Amino acid sequence: MTFSRIVLLGIIAAPAAAQTLAVIGDVPTPLKLTADDLAKMPRETVTIPEQDGTKVEYEGVTLREIMKRAGTPLGKDLRGKGLASYIVAKARDGYQVVFTLGEIDADFGNESILVADKRAGKALFDYQGPFRLVCPGDKAGARSVRMLETLEWVKLKPAEKASLQKEWIWDLPKGFPAPHVPADNPMTPEKVELGRYLFYDARLSVNGTQSCASCHQQERAFTDGRAVGVGATGEHHQRGPMSLVNVAFSATLTWNNPDLTSLEEQALTPMFGDKPVELGLSRDGGFLATLKADVRYKTMFAAAFPKDADPFTVENVTRAVSCFERSIISARSPYDRYHYGGDDTAISAAAKRGEVIYFSQPYTCFRCHGGFDFSSGEMHDTPEGKFKAPTLRNIALTAPYMHDGSLPTLQAVIERHANEAEKLSASSKQDLIAFLDSLTDRAVTTDPRFAKP
Repeated sequence: MTFSRIVLLGIIAAPAAAQTLAVIGDVPTPLKLTADDLAKMPRETVTIPEQDGTKVEYEGVTLREIMKRAGTPLGKDLRGKGLASYIVAKARDGYQVVFTLGEIDADFGNESILVADKRAGKALFDYQGPFRLVCPGDKAGARSVRMLETLEWVKLKPAEKASLQKEWIWDLPKGFPAPHVPADNPMTPEKVELGRYLFYDARLSVNGTQSCASCHQQERAFTDGRAVGVGATGEHHQRGPMSLVNVAFSATLTWNNPDLTSLEEQALTPMFGDKPVELGLSRDGGFLATLKADVRYKTMFAAAFPKDADPFTVENVTRAVSCFERSIISARSPYDRYHYGGDDTAISAAAKRGEVIYFSQPYTCFRCHGGFDFSSGEMHDTPEGKFKAPTLRNIALTAPYMHDGSLPTLQAVIERHANEAEKLSASSKQDLIAFLDSLTDRAVTTDPRFAKP
C-alpha cells in the first residue's frame, strides 16, 4: 500500500518539556507545535458519553482548532481525482483509528474532536497516556485513541482505506499483553461481528431453544448464574459455564482439561457433544443450510472469509465465534481506574485493606489467582481432583462458585479458603470481599460491542 503523507501530527514519547506536537508537510501554512504551544491554544471542555453510558468531561484542543492553525478548515471537501483524505490516529501499542477528514462531521455529529489532556478535571495518566484523541457523537460512545503518538493526514484510495480498516488492533490497557491468536485464524472486524451474530443465534441448537449466550450471559460476565449448566434438551452438566471475559488470555479453557487450549477446538464440544448434550447439533452440518438461507449471513460470511468459494463451513463458524470471544476484554473496573487511571477515589478504603490481605502471607490468594487477569490459568489440587483457578475479574457477578457451584457467595468461598490457612477476622473478610468487588467491570456487561445484535 502506498500513499502520500501530507500532514504529520506527532507526540513524541519523551519528558514533558520535550514533547512535540508537529504539523509538517504540504499544507498552506506548515506548522510545528510543542506541548507548550498546545497548552496556549484555545481549549474546550466537552461532555462525552463513554461506551458504558457514563458522561465524562474531557478538556483539550479541538482538531478543528489545530487544522485552522494549519490553514485547512476541518470539514472542507479535500477529495479529488479518486483519492480521499483521511486522519489516521495511532497509539504507542499500535492501535489505530481511521477517519474520513472530509466527512468527519457526518461520522461523529460535530467537530469537537479533542486532542485531550484532561479527563474529569484531572490530567491523564499512563493508562490514558499524556494525550488522548477523543471523538464524541459516535453511536457506541466515545471513540478514542489512548496514549496518542501520531495523527497522520494521508491520501488513500478507497480500496486502500478498506484494507487498512480490516486490520484488527487490540485496544489494550496498561499491563495487558497482546493475546495469542492462531496463525490460521487472524482477527478481523468482519469475523468478530459475524461471530457476535452466531454467538446469539438460537438456530445453532438442535431445537432452536439455546445459543452460546444462553450459558454465557453478558449481564453475568458471560456466565449463567447456575451451579451447573443445562443444555438445549434440559440435560444437566457436571460443571458450571466458565466466564468468557478475557478468555483470549486463558492458557486452558475448561475446569479440568489442561489439554484443551484452542477456542476453535473447544467450540466443537458444546456444538456437537452428546455426553452431555449442550447445543445438540448434528455433526453432518445440516444447520449450515439454515445459515446459508439467511440473506444477512450470506453477506457476512463472504466478508469474513473472502477467499473461500463456499464460506459456510463448520470450521468457519468456530473461527468466527472464537474471534468474537477473544474480543471480549475486561479492564474498566474500579481497580483498574485506581491502579492504572490514577484515580485514588475509585476504590474504597475497605477495598484497599482487602488488597493488602490478598497479596499477603499467610493467605497468598495471588498464588493461584495472580497476574493482570487474577488467574494462574493452571490446574490446582482440590479434594475432588485438579481444577483450574478461574479469573477473579468480575467474580462478584459469577456466583455460585467453585467447579461444582457448591458455594453460593464470596463470603462462603473466603471462609472455605480461610479455614485452609490462618483464620481471618470478620472485618478482614469484609475487606477482602470489598477488594474482590472492586474487580467488577460493569462496562463489559453493557458494552454494545458484546451485546445481542
